[in-house]
Amino acid sequence: MQRIFFGFLVCALIYPCIALLGGGAHAIGGAFAVATITVPITLLAGVPLFLFLRNRGWLGLWKTVGAGAAAGILASTPFAFTDWYKFTDWYAFIFVASYFVPVGAMHALIFWFVAVYRNEFLQSSQRSNA
Repeated sequence: MQRIFFGFLVCALIYPCIALLGGGAHAIGGAFAVATITVPITLLAGVPLFLFLRNRGWLGLWKTVGAGAAAGILASTPFAFTDWYKFTDWYAFIFVASYFVPVGAMHALIFWFVAVYRNEFLQSSQRSNA
């Protein structure tokens, strides 16, 4: 269970750490500002997605990475309905999705290695559900 919590923590703090390590005069404030977005999003989107995958027994590497990519598509859908950055609607969606999909897949890959890979807690719970 601790590895799962640590996996969510690592994924939520990737961008704040990058902002902090970027240096500059506003590194601490920038890291805090980024953390106010990434931590709630990880809790609101990542935890239900993980529970959904766990309940279905879909915690394999490719299913987890695919779910992360799908989450990236879902995260970019609001841009399909706005006139963001002077693009027409679908061009903005494709532009943003081309970034969000690989980022979602990469976060899912990192989470899988930190929280799921060879986690005996998850393996024993999947055996009891079978």
